[in-house]
Amino acid sequence: MRRTRAQARASLDEPLAASKRQRAASTTRAAAATVSVPKNPVKRAKKEAPKAATLVEESGGSDADEGNAMNEYERKRLENIQRNLEFMKSMGVSTAKIAARTAQKPLTPVTKSVTSSASSHTKKPSAPTRRSGRIQGQDAPAIEVGTDNKIKVVVPEPRRSMRNAPADLSALVAAQPNILSEEDHKTLLESLTRVVEDESEGESERDLQVDASGVTTVQYQLDANDIVKAVSERIYSLAFHPRKDRVVLACGDKRGELCLWSTSATHPASEPTDNVVAAYRPHKSPITGMHFSKADDNKLLSSSYDCCIREFDIPSGKFTDLFTAPDDQGLTSMIVDPHHENRLMLSTDTGHVWLVDPRQDQGKANQQAYHLHEKKVNTVDVHPSNEFCIATASLDRTAMLWDIRQLKKTGSKPLLTMPHDRSVNCASFSPNGQHVVTVCLNDYVCVYDPNVNTHEDATNVQPTLAIPHNNQTGRWLTKLYTSWNPRRDDEFIIGCMQQPRRLQIFKATRKNPIQELRSEYFNSVHSINVFHPTLDLIAGGNSSGRVCLWRAKRR
Repeated sequence: MRRTRAQARASLDEPLAASKRQRAASTTRAAAATVSVPKNPVKRAKKEAPKAATLVEESGGSDADEGNAMNEYERKRLENIQRNLEFMKSMGVSTAKIAARTAQKPLTPVTKSVTSSASSHTKKPSAPTRRSGRIQGQDAPAIEVGTDNKIKVVVPEPRRSMRNAPADLSALVAAQPNILSEEDHKTLLESLTRVVEDESEGESERDLQVDASGVTTVQYQLDANDIVKAVSERIYSLAFHPRKDRVVLACGDKRGELCLWSTSATHPASEPTDNVVAAYRPHKSPITGMHFSKADDNKLLSSSYDCCIREFDIPSGKFTDLFTAPDDQGLTSMIVDPHHENRLMLSTDTGHVWLVDPRQDQGKANQQAYHLHEKKVNTVDVHPSNEFCIATASLDRTAMLWDIRQLKKTGSKPLLTMPHDRSVNCASFSPNGQHVVTVCLNDYVCVYDPNVNTHEDATNVQPTLAIPHNNQTGRWLTKLYTSWNPRRDDEFIIGCMQQPRRLQIFKATRKNPIQELRSEYFNSVHSINVFHPTLDLIAGGNSSGRVCLWRAKRR
């Protein structure tokens, strides 16, 4: 049977009508579940009673019209709603308010504004990426404050390597801290070399002390005017001039500065300003060794990490470049061979030992280099009575004795090997050649017998005496070194880390110090200490550039 268009539309509208009836039913349930008690329920009930009745009648009428469409459950539900409304009306509850609350509000479409976040936030152009000028190798501008208190930007000159510095040293030489004229500077240098009357006093006037074992020691004292700020950085080397009539002490520091300090040989200066100090800078790296020439004691030799040896002519105040090690070999120590006054022995940070005659041109056959250690050689020393025997101390934890006649460019075999637990700061012969003393970072000062014939195993020589000693100077202090007393065969001095600060003097056959030097003016660690070659004087330098001069007490 063909369906008419009206019947088809009615069949489509029937589900829509059913959904409307369900929404109306849910609205009625919500009205029944929500109860609101007004402030005056009786008065409100009288006013809203007609409206509630009309609402009930409309609900009932709707049910009558759609009787067939509603099932039994729906009729029962509406009856319950009607009964509840009548009960609430009898109690004075406003049914109009319930109807208003449960009335369905018209749905309004929600429209979202489609706007791009990029359009609302305008993207700013990015700044250029910052890059380190240090990594790029660029020189930073230095700020210099002048006397007019105006800041000026000065671009520094290009840096030159600290090693292989030029031989022309005129630009590096400076006079005293206060500016002197050329004539005054010449007078100052002449005062350092001028011979005066011998002021030394007799041996009987010294204050000597004999201990229970019969060891005689000289009693030393420190005066406040015998402490001088000689150089600006920590001291690496000291050297006494051999003259007896006046004290002349050379000091070398970390920056390559060299200072000459002159004072009386017998008594401290009455005022600190009476001390004569001349300062120079012949090197650009730490000065590792200084010696007055035996051929001419008015000439001072100095070695440095900048690979150079330079000679200072004190009367003229001029420096001469004597030797430059190749391949950036920093010079770690220097000694003048006591058997050949014109031969120098040098150690380097590459493990080499050099034998150099500065009178010859560089590259000649008498300037030989021998690779003796795999790591840095800290010191080299020559046996005082055997011109062919040398001692080396190295970072490779060994100290060794060598025969110069058997040395090769590489692969040389040592006479004796003295192994240590850690790096060896120094190794040096006693004045009579019967002892070798070493300072090691394992906190021991060791004394060895250098006689080759007394050892069964030449590759593992054990010390004859091991002295416990704190050698941990750390990063900011110069390493501790020993120095033998040239007037006593078995006596050496070393700095000390203990509090209160002191210097310790040992004998090569005793474990305990035979003497400790203390003073109320002595308040720092002095890593470098040396004896005067002919007088009872001891000079020590600390890591702030100060020098102390200990003198023998007088009766």
